[in-house]
Amino acid sequence: MAYENELDKEGQVILKFNGVTLRSTPYSALIPLLINLSSNEGKNQYNDWVLKDQRHIVQILEDCPSLKPPMDHLLELMPRLQARYYSIASSPKIHARSIHVCAALVQYKTRVGRPAEGVCTSWLEKMVPNEQDQYKIPVFVRRNPKFRLPRRATVPIIMVGPGTGLAPFRGFIQHRAAIVREGRDCGENLLFFGCRHQEKDFLYQEELL
Repeated sequence: MAYENELDKEGQVILKFNGVTLRSTPYSALIPLLINLSSNEGKNQYNDWVLKDQRHIVQILEDCPSLKPPMDHLLELMPRLQARYYSIASSPKIHARSIHVCAALVQYKTRVGRPAEGVCTSWLEKMVPNEQDQYKIPVFVRRNPKFRLPRRATVPIIMVGPGTGLAPFRGFIQHRAAIVREGRDCGENLLFFGCRHQEKDFLYQEELL
């Protein structure tokens, strides 16, 4: 599909049913439901049926098979796929030609039993290169001038990063470890890291201990 990398088919949508949509829908009990969901009076039902049940636009069409909106109207309903931002979990002093990312794979079931997964993490999970398959992933770096190491390496730092919040601090630790290996003075580095299950969630355990 030409728009698969541009539109978020799993994004939650604000339902707006107009004459064009309803004319494409054979008369059924769906029409009062759809009109109510898109009205001010139907906010509670919309919150329950769409938001709490986590129905995205494709699932709404699956649950309402007689609803057949024109493709151009359907594309207007789909939100544009947004960039996913991840902290860089490595230092260029250690990994000069690569960037590491630490992310949790999101997979769960909605309250109606439908499987759901993170858009980006589930996509990245499949991008494991091997001898037959090589992948190119579009990325860009967004700088954050306020979140950085002190300019003087001798300044001690305290880092707090539960779960995948550890990611940027791994980069900080690698950077300062490289400074020490260069024979330069470096301040103390204190990391507070928390996880629920040591056996499953202690990220980079061998590296940090």
